[in-house]
Amino acid sequence: MTSPSPTLSTEEDDAVTLAARHELWRSGDLSWKLENDATQTALYREIKACPSKLFVTEGARKLGKSYVHGVIALETAIRNPGKRINWAAITG
Repeated sequence: MTSPSPTLSTEEDDAVTLAARHELWRSGDLSWKLENDATQTALYREIKACPSKLFVTEGARKLGKSYVHGVIALETAIRNPGKRINWAAITG
């Protein structure tokens, strides 16, 4: 019979999570920033799966649209230093 694997303390678990997030940040993967919101995660996946470079998001206020698009813009900037990131939004 094998013994159960040792469990991590809260501090060790937090350190592992932080190290993983730092590595994901350096690689340009910020999807973990959306993990607490199912709507934002679904929108992120839909945008990433779209074969077109143009994606229009229409939704209610406070849905997190700007946040999701901001995460994707940051990912693009991290992966492509010096690249211009265009952002457009209607005003009325």
